[in-house]
Amino acid sequence: MAVRDAKAINTFQEGAVGVHFWLYVSRSTLPEAEIDQSIEDIVRVAQERNAALGITGALVYSDLHFGQIVEGPPESIMTLRSSILVDPRHTDIRTISDGRTGHRRFGQWALGYSGHSMVISRALQRAIRDAAHSNLNAGGDLLFLMEEVLAPR
Repeated sequence: MAVRDAKAINTFQEGAVGVHFWLYVSRSTLPEAEIDQSIEDIVRVAQERNAALGITGALVYSDLHFGQIVEGPPESIMTLRSSILVDPRHTDIRTISDGRTGHRRFGQWALGYSGHSMVISRALQRAIRDAAHSNLNAGGDLLFLMEEVLAPR
């Protein structure tokens, strides 16, 4: 399932600063009986907050893990990152990649979401394993999958 935000966020002028991004994975602490409603709430709130902050991105979920990329103004990414790091709905947050890029990959999404699938689950597991071993390409498969599933064509 993909949730598309009809209000695209392309008004931010990247200029010389560029677009900052943060790709991370984490372990869910959501009770199994509350997963669907909790994720629906996460997506709804994040779409509103991200739009206000000029942030775009994508979220994927498997049975145990989240993977998310957010992109936007550096100060907005820092604000959002601070909030995400203390969110009790997940733990074991691992940064896969962060930095600057020349363009937004998910410019049409305040937050695109794709739910559970075996392909997503395997990509999340590889990203976690690769990050644990300091693999420089950690998250490459995950980011590719997020783009394939959620990036506009």
